[in-house]
Amino acid sequence: MYKALMTLKAAGSLTSHHPSNRTGNLVFSTASSLLQHWPNTRYRNGHTIVPGTIPVGTLLYRGADTPEIPHTPDWVAMDTEHSTIYCKGSQETGCWHLTFAVTRPLKIIYFDGSSAVKLEGGPMDAQDIIAWSRARPDRLFDEERRIHDLCTWGAEYAVDGFVRMEIDFEVMLCDFSSGVEVVSVLNIEGLGIRHELPPAIPDDAKSLLRAFEIRHAGSWHDHHPGDGRIVLDYPGLISFYDTNLAPSLVPFRSGIERWDQRAGLISPTDAKKVKERLEDILRRPALAVSGVDWKTLFQVIIDRYSNRIELLLYLLTSVPQDLNCATRVQTQLRVMLTPYILQSTVATKVHDVNAMNAWAGPVFRQCASSYPSSVATLRAVMTPSERLLLQALEEVTHEICRVTTKMWASGIRARLESSEELPPPDHVHELMEEWKEEMLNLTNWLDWNTWVKCNPTCGFEEMCYLPSWPPGLPLPLPGEEDILAFSGSQSDEWRRPQPKCIRRFEPYGF
Repeated sequence: MYKALMTLKAAGSLTSHHPSNRTGNLVFSTASSLLQHWPNTRYRNGHTIVPGTIPVGTLLYRGADTPEIPHTPDWVAMDTEHSTIYCKGSQETGCWHLTFAVTRPLKIIYFDGSSAVKLEGGPMDAQDIIAWSRARPDRLFDEERRIHDLCTWGAEYAVDGFVRMEIDFEVMLCDFSSGVEVVSVLNIEGLGIRHELPPAIPDDAKSLLRAFEIRHAGSWHDHHPGDGRIVLDYPGLISFYDTNLAPSLVPFRSGIERWDQRAGLISPTDAKKVKERLEDILRRPALAVSGVDWKTLFQVIIDRYSNRIELLLYLLTSVPQDLNCATRVQTQLRVMLTPYILQSTVATKVHDVNAMNAWAGPVFRQCASSYPSSVATLRAVMTPSERLLLQALEEVTHEICRVTTKMWASGIRARLESSEELPPPDHVHELMEEWKEEMLNLTNWLDWNTWVKCNPTCGFEEMCYLPSWPPGLPLPLPGEEDILAFSGSQSDEWRRPQPKCIRRFEPYGF
């Protein structure tokens, strides 16, 4: 039955676009970017909540002004470059740095995006919905209450902590007497770092060095596989882009760029559904899943198509639009579709679009169903989260295959693969303009973070950087803390961060 359903889905017209109300591209993009610093810096407003674990033996770090082990919920860092900036103390007395080791798998909940960024506009929405059932911008800096209420709620489900990200990843640990043991408590040299709220770009050399090195540590987790010290439970993933779970958010995304979409606009009814879904997931037996490795499966799609799509876009936008370029594009399209071009596929010279659909349809269907069909037979044992991921996989592969098959078939109709009759230059130009529009629409819709990079590539003494909070962020003026309340270049750089090369030595160039 499923194969018949996939055939119907993939048999749609090659000229029809994806429905505007579908969110498969957004679910795919967020799910394939979890625990990766780069994409979650680019889109700070998180839309995903995922349970997971921190494995035994993982080291966690805490900088402090005393050697005492916290008796209440508190924060630990995943990297020492992050923890040491909280090691408060003078250069005369030094400061305290604590290291903990995980002694049993810690049960955590991860909020994606830059969920530790304390600015209005959406970064903290998801955790506020869990802690307080709605976004609370009035409690933006009320971190003590936030961690207390999250841990109080999570205690019923044996949740040990919550993972968030700003410049690097951190853990809000609920109980330092359970699941972790002290490895060391060291009185290290004082770093002389200034601490300010709200944070500002420091102007002294020591603080600038540490501000850069935190970002450097965060960059270790920029791309796939992300921070591997946290293992996520993809069958328990909750997405605010799930239109069945959170339909109230649909109108708030209409005409709104992804930078400005936020989970906090959810209705009270849907917020309750999200929280109840998470509670059900936390009660779920560990083995009640399909066994599909969703993280790897999504990355396989990105590995196979990302570089080729980027090359196609380059050819269509950056080199002379002539027959030679068109032939190169056609060759790449054929390479992408090679596993799906059947021996029985016969191209027609008829210029009717329906005829093109008829002979190119089998290629389209084989391409679109190849990856989803490998796991779709497990649909009956999938969790609701897994069915959402499967739907995202179907929509993304369907659109990639629709566009590439249509372009390839158009190239054949234009005689780009003919050894006898070459197309006239005006036809080539017209075809390449059509291809360019198709490819731009596809890349904008997919919006994969693999295409967001410094161009030209940074030098050895540089690193590619996205403006992140707090160092490097053009902060609003007092009274303008809402990032949507101020305009101009600062607002644009914050809301739409673009990659740039910064130095790894002074002057850094945040």
